[in-house]
Amino acid sequence: MDINKDKLTLSGNQLTILDSEMGKAKRSTGVAYFLLILLSPFGAHQFYLGNFLRGVIYLITLGVSFFGVFIGFGLQALVGALNSTGSNIVGISTLAAIVAGLLGVVMWLYDLFTLPSQVDRANETIEAEIITQIKLKSTIDKTAA
Repeated sequence: MDINKDKLTLSGNQLTILDSEMGKAKRSTGVAYFLLILLSPFGAHQFYLGNFLRGVIYLITLGVSFFGVFIGFGLQALVGALNSTGSNIVGISTLAAIVAGLLGVVMWLYDLFTLPSQVDRANETIEAEIITQIKLKSTIDKTAA
């Protein structure tokens, strides 16, 4: 969908509505970076941008690995203190958590450098949805009249 072509078909009143709605729904690069820096293990910046799948991937990689590493090390110390038979299983789970964490760090670095373009894409999607709603309302109003 070409947003600029769709905007050309809107009336002045509809453009005012579009600007008003975009002002409410527009995503901020600053907020996205704030969420990336402080809450990235939970995927907050991706959820904020409407990328739910990527947010869940962040939860799985960074969030789970963060807790998994600490729980794994704690369990490994506990199992090692009790006996050495289950130590390998705990060690493998800790290694898996570390690998997931490394994958999460790579995703975080990617997002660190591409976040402005991700915000732009999210805003384009929001704008396209608002334009569609405005056109639909206009069609309904014309049909009702």
